[in-house]
Amino acid sequence: LLDLDKFKSVNDTYGHQAGNKALEHVASILKAGVRETDLVARYGGEEFVVILPQTPKHDARKLGEELRRKLETTPVEIPDVGPIKITASLGLSTFPRDAASAETLLSGADQALYDAKNTGRNRLSVFAPPTVARFSYAPDRGDAAETISVVADFNGWQPDIDMLQEQSSG
Repeated sequence: LLDLDKFKSVNDTYGHQAGNKALEHVASILKAGVRETDLVARYGGEEFVVILPQTPKHDARKLGEELRRKLETTPVEIPDVGPIKITASLGLSTFPRDAASAETLLSGADQALYDAKNTGRNRLSVFAPPTVARFSYAPDRGDAAETISVVADFNGWQPDIDMLQEQSSG
């Protein structure tokens, strides 16, 4: 989910035609930044949903950051006003790792979106399902510590499709 930051002020300051122009601008950036197989849709007033089928979580996060940066660095040109900077907050959730249904997928993305909004806006937050356990341990060397995430096999999780991060050699 993607929500434009403080978008009401665009409508209040420049009018609804400027707001519509800004929404069209955002939609064109989002559509240009995804694959043909992906779906971009307006989800609410100033919210958009981007659906990325068969996309690992780390790739979705990377794309989300690219889209966020593109919006941040590409102001919308409003006639008789000039360029207006638009930023967005994003919430990322994946299926089937984070959700068993479309409703819980959207709920997870919404929770992550609120986290992005509450921690400063213009950022991407990734939903972490409660079934992920994290703990730290100290290996044989006393000066080293490692953090490990343990993820249960739930909701038909497919590790080749929904990796939390890119493969590493460790």
